[in-house]
Amino acid sequence: MVTITQGARFAVSAYQLIIYSNLMITCLVIRIEQSLRQRRTRMDKKLKKKSLCKWSKSDVEDNWSEMFDVVGKSKFMCERCLRSARLKGNLCKPEKLPKPA
Repeated sequence: MVTITQGARFAVSAYQLIIYSNLMITCLVIRIEQSLRQRRTRMDKKLKKKSLCKWSKSDVEDNWSEMFDVVGKSKFMCERCLRSARLKGNLCKPEKLPKPA
């Protein structure tokens, strides 16, 4: 018969606690990433419906990567606010930019 000493029990339970806490932290990080991804998706759909001219400063700050997708290699410019975009539908009064020489 094998007997376990008091110190060995404490070591095993401390080790299990560390493993459990690491697992909980990993699960928490995964949930946070999923909720942020869902929030970004909802926000992306909302912003795609809006023209770039109507984006607020906080919309731009919160969706910086989306901004690069919309503005990258601009082909159109808004006559009202002089913002530029790749697609005509992202501006309220689009005007085609001339091709660079």
